[in-house]
Amino acid sequence: MRLLSVFYHSLIFSLVFCYETQLEADLDFVLNSYNHDPKCAFNYTQVNSTTIKFFPKCDLVFGIIVINKNTDLTVSQMQNAFKNMASLAGGVRIENSNLSRLSIFTPGKKEGYFSFYCETYGVYITNNSNLVDASDLWQTYPLYDNKENKECDFRIENNPKLNASYLCDFGTFWQFMDLKVKGNEEDCGCQGDEITAASLPGYKNSQVLYRGLKLQNITDSADYSYLSNIQTIKGTIDIRNTNLQNLSFLESFRSLKINNLGSVLKMSFNLQDNSQMTRLALPVFARVENIEFGHLQLFNFENLHPDFCLTYEEILLFFDNYVSFTNLHAKICEDSVLEFPKSYVEDLRICHFESMNKLPNDCGAIIGDVIVDAGDELNIKKIDKLVYLFGSLTIQNTALTTVDQFHRLEYIVHLGSGPVIQVTSNKQLTKFTSMYNSLTYLYTRSEKNREAVFQDNHPNITNAFGGECRFRDTTVSDVLAYQIRMHFTGGDCGERVEVVSRSGGQLGVPAGITMLIVIYFV
Repeated sequence: MRLLSVFYHSLIFSLVFCYETQLEADLDFVLNSYNHDPKCAFNYTQVNSTTIKFFPKCDLVFGIIVINKNTDLTVSQMQNAFKNMASLAGGVRIENSNLSRLSIFTPGKKEGYFSFYCETYGVYITNNSNLVDASDLWQTYPLYDNKENKECDFRIENNPKLNASYLCDFGTFWQFMDLKVKGNEEDCGCQGDEITAASLPGYKNSQVLYRGLKLQNITDSADYSYLSNIQTIKGTIDIRNTNLQNLSFLESFRSLKINNLGSVLKMSFNLQDNSQMTRLALPVFARVENIEFGHLQLFNFENLHPDFCLTYEEILLFFDNYVSFTNLHAKICEDSVLEFPKSYVEDLRICHFESMNKLPNDCGAIIGDVIVDAGDELNIKKIDKLVYLFGSLTIQNTALTTVDQFHRLEYIVHLGSGPVIQVTSNKQLTKFTSMYNSLTYLYTRSEKNREAVFQDNHPNITNAFGGECRFRDTTVSDVLAYQIRMHFTGGDCGERVEVVSRSGGQLGVPAGITMLIVIYFV
């Protein structure tokens, strides 16, 4: 028994020593991460009646504030010590404390909130047995600045008397997707990054997931119907290496909420290496909501079943939600019918491309690979209302001087092989781009299919942008530049390439689509 007691005390001592050593290392990392005034650094890893005397009287303090069972201070004493501090660069750890609420920080007078620059450490509020009110956190603002747009590690866990169900949708917290709120008396939603086949039954009544939805390396007979009540997913959807055939089990899922500012390549929805997945099949999915409008919303559908397909309705939904793709390993479903969005007021037609001569007027959408060849010059006016192109674009061997007729083309979906655009041997074509070009979204199977070949055209074809090959001016927006990125090749843009002349108008069009469109015009 004596030996067991000695072992136990030795173990506790070792754990405490390791904990304190880690805190000291974390504090060194925080202080070394900022170019700061040493007078504004708190060089202690414990807040108590001894260390509080050295707390800086600065507006911005650098350090880690640790409040725990060894903190022998009242709330008013801590408030008084922290009263000059409006921002903290580093982090906070409140654990095993006697606090009943978190009213120790004073919001800045200018900002109206207390700022945590917390990417170098984080915020941890855990195992506080008396904590019943965390609403003061609504007056705090976790801030971060990194190339990945990665949120701070912010955790509120295992506080047995805390009703945290209301925390995540108010104050500044509504805009954070990766909050870890778990094990309290009540939590706000469930954690979507902890799902296993064994834990699925615990999600039966879940309506909101935080930290995204992670389904990875689950290949057994898991019952995904336990996720059928989820309506909102906050954070990245990442589904990899599963035996799922589709996502129809998410039958209530309507809204994906993400946090990605600027043009950072932060994935919002990743379907990858799911060898049996043939459909997306989200029954009521309707919205992708970024915390601010106009920033990149990035999806990746890669290495799925060879027959994986999307409907036209799903593709238009992605357009409406400003979605960009890195890879889109998909076909268009053979039983899918294209219809214009109800918001369209013009009487535009949906056309199937056979040749420019047979193409009707007023085509708002074209299905098939468009080829403009010698003799088609008078028919080019048929393109002037084109908005959607489901195929590639080839202009070859013509006497055209400009192709401004494509100025309304806004969406291109090219899921076949070869270049998305090929403009060759148009000896009089001095102008391909225009300030009025509208191209906003380009979906291709992969990066290599974003090739645009320009060769043997008039020498002035690139003059619109000072000799640079572009489809439109993208300098106004990094997001737009990514959405319509192309790899320009060919003698007009760089080194010459071997050009394969194109013919016909049905390249890459799935069987069954032709009949549907023919019936449309009968």
